[in-house]
This record gives sequence, C-alpha cells and structure tokens, in this order.
Amino acid sequence: MIIFLYRIFNPSYGITFISRWPVFQPGALLIKGFNGNIPKISKFAFISEAAYIIKDIEIQDNTSVWLGAVVRGDLGRIIIDYNTAVEDNYVIHSGAISSKNSILDVNIGNNVFIGHGAVVSCHQIR
Repeated sequence: MIIFLYRIFNPSYGITFISRWPVFQPGALLIKGFNGNIPKISKFAFISEAAYIIKDIEIQDNTSVWLGAVVRGDLGRIIIDYNTAVEDNYVIHSGAISSKNSILDVNIGNNVFIGHGAVVSCHQIR
C-alpha cells in the first residue's frame, strides 16, 4: 500500500503541516479572525486542514489539532500550551461564567491529551 503525504504551507499563518489527503485549495485552512482577534499559532504546531479555529486562540509549539476539531474563542481567549494533542472531532469554546459574572478564559496546560470526540466547556485543564 502506498500512502502519499502532502506538505502544505500556509504563508498567512506560517504553518506547515503534512496531510495524507490532498488539499484542493492550498492555504484555505479554517482559521479565522473575528472582530480584530486573530488566532496566534506557532509555526511548530500541527493544524489539520479539517480543523476549525476562530477568534482569540493561542496555540504553542509541538501541539497538534486534528481532523474535525473545533476551537472557538468567540467569548473569551483559549490558550493551548506546549506538547498538547487535541484529537479528532474535539469541541472547545470559551464562555464559562465566573462567580463575578465575567467571562473566563480557557487554558489547556502542557502535555495534555484530549481524546476523540471530547466536548470541553471549562476554565482550565492541567
């Protein structure tokens, strides 16, 4: 069996990733800013071409975000720290309310593995 690997570079975000599937519109990653907040993604992170990342997101080195993952920082900031794996069909969004009725940011710590199909709505994972 032969598996072709495609190396794709998105100059807008400085991201290089390798895919087993061809991308028919290179550079058309689903990474979007909103109301002036643009995701900050390390050039050493792996972002699947089928992941959706929007608004106030920061992704650090050696982190991977896989197929079908949705990371929505529409209400608050989301930080995914070093050496973290976000597996397929994972959903996280900011918006937890604190006891003082303010929106809490989400921080996913170093060396965290979040499994397939997880839905996370919290303030912090270590």
